[in-house]
Amino acid sequence: FVSSYSLNNSIIPYDTWWGIIVWLLFFAVTIFFTSYILRNSEKILYKLRNIRKNQTKNKWIMTDITYKKERIIVIGGGASGLFAAYGALLANKDVILLEKNEKLGKKIYITGKGRCNLSNYILPQEFINNVVVNQKFLMGAINVFSPYDTYSFFENNGLSLKVERGNRVFPTSDKASDVTKTLEKTILSMGATIRLNTEVKNILFEDGKILGVLLSSGEKLYSDSVIVCTGGKSYPTTGSTGDGYAFAKNVGHTIIPLKPALVGLELLGEDYQEMQGLTLKNVRLSALCNDKTLF
Repeated sequence: FVSSYSLNNSIIPYDTWWGIIVWLLFFAVTIFFTSYILRNSEKILYKLRNIRKNQTKNKWIMTDITYKKERIIVIGGGASGLFAAYGALLANKDVILLEKNEKLGKKIYITGKGRCNLSNYILPQEFINNVVVNQKFLMGAINVFSPYDTYSFFENNGLSLKVERGNRVFPTSDKASDVTKTLEKTILSMGATIRLNTEVKNILFEDGKILGVLLSSGEKLYSDSVIVCTGGKSYPTTGSTGDGYAFAKNVGHTIIPLKPALVGLELLGEDYQEMQGLTLKNVRLSALCNDKTLF
């Protein structure tokens, strides 16, 4: 039995027509896979050449030889350092966080009288309106990552929060340590490497390019970028000893003379000694000199 197919007034045998279809499909598949291989050749070669069997865990793992992510070193494991690491991990970077103390977030532990007032539950513009000096400096950041985003970040990563008087946000547990633990757990789950008791001596810098960091131990860690999150010089016992100013100056930044911004007041005489240790709420302090109000 022989059937036929009519096309453009010509007769094509049935078996020949199916042969043409098969060849067209073959060429289409060949072109597709050739194009895919050309576009992804580097990754394919990486997987073929650098996958090895981990016999102990019976898993396949990939070794980082011919293809690697951009590496970022974050100096400082406080609030800013932990969030900087989080941002870099979101951008699919290889992140190493270095902290010279024995634990992360030492200043976080003492904020909010040990409870950590981590944000205010208000609109970005309301937040900006309460910034006393240089509001423009914060406008970009606060609109990209608002107080509401901060609240959602912690809630979504397992930390229950509550809003108290004045829209102040605290952990439900009233433990500042839970804030630090949440940040640490989040970046570790995303693949960050954290090294405690690791002090950075200097930033490796050559011909206008960041190369990495030099540790106090003499070890050199190389990276594509370095983020300095060392805090100021306000609280040496928490690790804020002014290291970041020295790092910035060594790579060419200009450092203006430092001045204390938040200090204690020393009063003359003995009239105020009985007030020592007294805690007051919702008070405003004015300073007078020769009956003239200074502030």
